[in-house]
Amino acid sequence: MIQAEYGKEQAEKACDLIKQIVLNPKNWGIIAASIIALANIGHVAFVAALPILGKILLEKAAVHAA
Repeated sequence: MIQAEYGKEQAEKACDLIKQIVLNPKNWGIIAASIIALANIGHVAFVAALPILGKILLEKAAVHAA
């Protein structure tokens, strides 16, 4: 989806940024930088990361609620 919209190079960059979010779910500095970079790539790249971000945030909320 990202590749179709922005090309192979940007799709690979977006994939790497999403991997950074997945690999560092507790490092909000990396998450914030990755979100900004995804938004700079474009709307489709940012939207692709939303399910991952939602999962991370829901896990954090569950820990704080317990």
